[in-house]
Amino acid sequence: MILAAAVLLTSPAAGADRQATAADRRIAFDIPAGTLAPALNLMAMQADIDVALTVPALARQPTHAIRGVMTIEQVLTQLLRGTGAVAMRIAPSAWRVQQERAPRAIRPAAPAPAEDHADIIVTAAKRSTRVQDYPGVVTTIDRAALERWNATADTQAIVDRIATIDSTQLGAGRNKLFIRGISDSAFIGPLQASVGQYLGDIRLTYGAPDPDLALIDLQSIDVLEGPQATLYGSGSLGGIFHVVPQSPDLAQTSGMAMIGAALTAHGDPGADSAAVLNLPLAAGQLGLRLVGYAEREGGYIDDATRHVRDGNHVETVGGRATLRLVAGDWTADASAVVQRLSGADNQAADATGPRLTRTSPTAQPYRSDYTLGSLTIRRDWDDVQLISATGLSGQQLTERYDASDAADDALATVDQQAESSTFSSETRLASQATTGANWVVGVALAVNRSTIRTSHMRSDATQSTERTRLNNRVFEAALFGEATMPIAHGVTVTAGGRGSYTRLAGRFRTTSDLAETDPTMSRNPERHHVRVLPSIGVAWQMRPGWGWFARTQQGFRAGGATASGGSIRAFRSDTLSLVEVGVRIGTADSAFRLDLSAARSRWRDIQANSVTEGGAPITLNVGTATIESITAKARWRPAAWLALESGVFINRNRLYNPALSAIIVVNSQLANVAPRGFNANAVVQAGSMLGGDLLLTGTWRHVGKSRLGTGVQLDQAQGDYSNITFSARLAGAARAITLQVTNPLDQAGNRFALATPYRLYDLQVTPLRPLTVRLGIEARF
Repeated sequence: MILAAAVLLTSPAAGADRQATAADRRIAFDIPAGTLAPALNLMAMQADIDVALTVPALARQPTHAIRGVMTIEQVLTQLLRGTGAVAMRIAPSAWRVQQERAPRAIRPAAPAPAEDHADIIVTAAKRSTRVQDYPGVVTTIDRAALERWNATADTQAIVDRIATIDSTQLGAGRNKLFIRGISDSAFIGPLQASVGQYLGDIRLTYGAPDPDLALIDLQSIDVLEGPQATLYGSGSLGGIFHVVPQSPDLAQTSGMAMIGAALTAHGDPGADSAAVLNLPLAAGQLGLRLVGYAEREGGYIDDATRHVRDGNHVETVGGRATLRLVAGDWTADASAVVQRLSGADNQAADATGPRLTRTSPTAQPYRSDYTLGSLTIRRDWDDVQLISATGLSGQQLTERYDASDAADDALATVDQQAESSTFSSETRLASQATTGANWVVGVALAVNRSTIRTSHMRSDATQSTERTRLNNRVFEAALFGEATMPIAHGVTVTAGGRGSYTRLAGRFRTTSDLAETDPTMSRNPERHHVRVLPSIGVAWQMRPGWGWFARTQQGFRAGGATASGGSIRAFRSDTLSLVEVGVRIGTADSAFRLDLSAARSRWRDIQANSVTEGGAPITLNVGTATIESITAKARWRPAAWLALESGVFINRNRLYNPALSAIIVVNSQLANVAPRGFNANAVVQAGSMLGGDLLLTGTWRHVGKSRLGTGVQLDQAQGDYSNITFSARLAGAARAITLQVTNPLDQAGNRFALATPYRLYDLQVTPLRPLTVRLGIEARF
């Protein structure tokens, strides 16, 4: 929309009673990335001021997201940075944006060549905390970086770009995330994840794998490393994966449409599409934001026995809707998420024989369905914010495994259906001060119900079909608080704690076709736990751009029940205690920045999913481990057009006092944890052409060697591979074209060497996706 020479952007609540001190007030701003005109409009509404834009050519100037507590002048400075315009205060509650120097042609600015590391506010700390005061390691990936990578990027895109994150490779929708080598096992089971995943303030999962939601229309992704029990409770042993979606824009209609096509060497082509629509339903008061996507990843593994080519394709369809209502100082967001992901077969190939080929008597498809409904209510006072977030999620994972015996002519399969529903609610009060003391206090509640149904079937009619059902119920209530206090110049102390009560209950049932009228029922174990988990940290900003931190914190996971030998037994909760020190050199605007940390963890009563000698899944406590790790992240901007980043992760762990039933091998290492890994990213702003700005990016991720699991049957090597991605993006104000190349060397690798737990002696590998080229086109309005 072309604006007139003078456009007045006015808050609906503007009035004559504004005070002359309005410019000095510190206000909680939440302005999504977009263009300058709607950003100024939203800022004016949130600050209750008037802003006049007198440079029409700046109206569609791209802007980055701004979140945090700051003054009006600070926000305007960030919005206008690099535009050649300035904001002048013309009245106590009115500002004018004008040209700083003689007018010149304004063209859309190129995206910043480096990621915004959020040196202003750490939003995942649940209050306004400056990164220099935060005693821990946090990585923030902004919207511009996500768009450069791929509009339909999934969790794997983040894994490839952060050295400390890893994932199993069972297939999208049933993988498990690990941070800093806190890896329990490679299998899916009833235990809680070791990484807490959140969409905004809502918990995404509890005892289920990563739903692998498409990373579309996001404001940022925050990764907190190390245990986070004080603020996030159970299931945060390794850290937090915090996804921040874009909020509805209440001022301007906008949208995006994207379509892409991909060609995979040795496999089928693929396609993807996505659309975003933002609708202000009542200016400044009510708005709706809709996101929809669909994708088909072409298969690339052939089955010689069944004469199937490229049989492991994956199809995904999903969407998200958010309705925002603003009434005075209150804001309410009602959201819904739905996604269905279907895999035609597993991702494994035979370790021997032709590349990307296997021999199996039956397909092993799977399907992952995910739904989430949530309501988040916010209320802002001058220096305090109230947030109440409630969500109800449901996740269903249906899988088929080949359980045939090579010495037996009969075909045997195991069908497993895992269902998990989680109700979570949290209400907290937090200060909005970014300097001086700040605090947060809150209450949290979580209720999870999970059911695993398993059916064993044989093609031999003389054999019975066995069915089992395992139910787990977890109730968790907690009171938590944390405060950051300055104690000397440049020195802050952060202290907090969480008190929680957990109740666990399990139930197991088994039946067969020959005895359905007389099922056996075991005892139903129930446990109660009360925990108090303290934390303390210190940060010292010795001088601008130079600081260090130290902290100690704990994390835990609730226990549960598992089926073994036709009966049920409980597995205990596990606890991880961390001591960490770190150094920060440089700021977000520095040409060079280095973040270095060293940590030691002790992990007691480790919960792990494993398998029995017959291949049946089982969950147990396998022992105690110590984990020592060093992580380093460096960023260097040698020129305005070039940004280089790299990360290194070094890990050493050892398992002590192993459980006899775990069949521990000599090396006693945790599963899926490579002793080292690194990644390197480069972003080149290559100039302008064809009405747009050309950005070139490259990523190289190397994963070291590891073992498949713990136990003689699982003592198989994996890892020691590299994953490389190149992309070129030509972007203008309204259109963009992206060309992306993954695995250009067409390497095979071995990401995860398990196809089915029921045929462990058939050596298999899970190769990288072969050389793939994707072309994508985007349009915005």
